[in-house]
Amino acid sequence: LGTGWLKAVHPDDQEGLFISWNEFLQTERDYYYEFRLVRPQGNIRWVETHATIMKSADGEVIGYVSIGEDITERKQAIETIQKQATLLDIASDAIIVRDLDQHILYWNQGAERLYGWSFAEARGQRIDELLRCDGEQLAANIQILLTQGKWQGELQKQTITGQPITVSSRWTLVRDEAGHPNCILSVATDITEKKNLEAQFYQAQRLESLGTLASGIAHD
Repeated sequence: LGTGWLKAVHPDDQEGLFISWNEFLQTERDYYYEFRLVRPQGNIRWVETHATIMKSADGEVIGYVSIGEDITERKQAIETIQKQATLLDIASDAIIVRDLDQHILYWNQGAERLYGWSFAEARGQRIDELLRCDGEQLAANIQILLTQGKWQGELQKQTITGQPITVSSRWTLVRDEAGHPNCILSVATDITEKKNLEAQFYQAQRLESLGTLASGIAHD
């Protein structure tokens, strides 16, 4: 008490907090800020603080009241999630999480590169409508997923430009702590070029077979 609360703020956060607080004093808007606090023992905690101005009946500023909440665990959890998301974004595969109603909840950069939509554009949209999936096939695959907990196969989809692509997709049913189905995790690999090469190979084999047959007929 009376020693100046700014001294307890982490040195790297003091300037930003000072500037933010002065802006609050000038605008008199409700205040919100996150910063690191250095405790007497030397350990560091993240704090989320909200503040507002107290005024007298005449409208005179008589002080300020603030509420600080320790959000260290939340910040650590967010940091862990961000690290995991970074690893997912490195993956070349399209990794998507959607709810049981097929609304997109997560969409990594691999999905952005493959399909063309950003995560912000894809979030909340139905995956079957966005990627123009076959509705009947999707419903059949969902039934297998709900029964067996997983599904794997090839799917035909369309990119943002309307280009048709073929993907090898693997779905996993994610359950909550109570064991109830919660969402669907899917990993898709673009195999369009592979399928085109296979089609060309089979066409070449077919032509070769027809050539052999025609040669035999001509000889006879």
